[in-house]
Amino acid sequence: AYSGDSNRFYLMGQYWIDLRRDQTHYEPQRLPELGYTLQPIKAGPFVLDLVSSATNFFREKNVRGQRFDIMPSLSHTFGDEVRVSQSLSLRESAYRLSNDPEGRSSLNRASLVYRAYAQSRFLKQYDGFTHILEPSVEYQMVTQTKSPPLFDSAELLTRASEVTFSVMNRFAFQSSQLLLRLSQPYGINSLAEDKWFRPTRLEGLYNAEWGGISSDISYSFPRSEVDVFNSGITFRLSDAASFSFGERYNRLDKLMLYTFGFELNYQKRWFLGTSLAYDAKGQGWRESSVSLSYIDPCWAIGTTISRRPPTTDLPADYVFMLFFELKGLGMMKLL
Repeated sequence: AYSGDSNRFYLMGQYWIDLRRDQTHYEPQRLPELGYTLQPIKAGPFVLDLVSSATNFFREKNVRGQRFDIMPSLSHTFGDEVRVSQSLSLRESAYRLSNDPEGRSSLNRASLVYRAYAQSRFLKQYDGFTHILEPSVEYQMVTQTKSPPLFDSAELLTRASEVTFSVMNRFAFQSSQLLLRLSQPYGINSLAEDKWFRPTRLEGLYNAEWGGISSDISYSFPRSEVDVFNSGITFRLSDAASFSFGERYNRLDKLMLYTFGFELNYQKRWFLGTSLAYDAKGQGWRESSVSLSYIDPCWAIGTTISRRPPTTDLPADYVFMLFFELKGLGMMKLL
């Protein structure tokens, strides 16, 4: 990779292995990908940036081919009492395909993406705390797009027209802080009630000297169901050590996951971290890892040992990774 003052070039290759089914001939491999990124630059009252890539996707079975993807974006911000930010992006993707089940040899897809965000702030000082209220509204529109073969997340861009109303409450105390955010999205181009009235989301975060508590819940009023509920708590045992645990619930994915973690920072150079996850509705213990690293001002070295759970087709898998990093030269990993 090469990075300049306002641009970046890179050349990369990625080889994926699906550990759940052990069928690499179905996974699209990036062999190779050439990319260019233009960092945000001023253009009068606007800000311009660009992301582009040319990728060769190869796999022995299913569709394969080449894709050229480019997305320039123009953004603008104005206002004082009410701050308004807008961005307009044009995403153009050109495909050359082979072995496509639909018989396509080429495909062009163009999408227009518009985003707007408006926010205001109200502050009230009390004897023991400060209350900050931040109402906001956000809108996103994506025009109708074609359905290309799925290679990566770039193909997940689909037609959308959604507006979200939010209210953020911040309570700042002398040695702690409480944040509460309530959001309600609406799908404008959806006719069904359970589609246009999206799940209501409530997020909470409390930070104190002893640690913190976080929670996130999504509730669907048309269905009277909880779709997502996440929570976690962290204890700071000292300035260098902390312990955390939490739970992750997702109704659609039938997920009930419990997580545990421990972190230790010794003299700001040695870092030790462990993480565990237990699936209460699935196969019990899931991913777990232990990592140890040493960071110097000019270089760093670290190692990670991970365990992936067994599946119906594969036994438990263990991965050992060793990495070296030199400032200015990047990171090298050994698996």
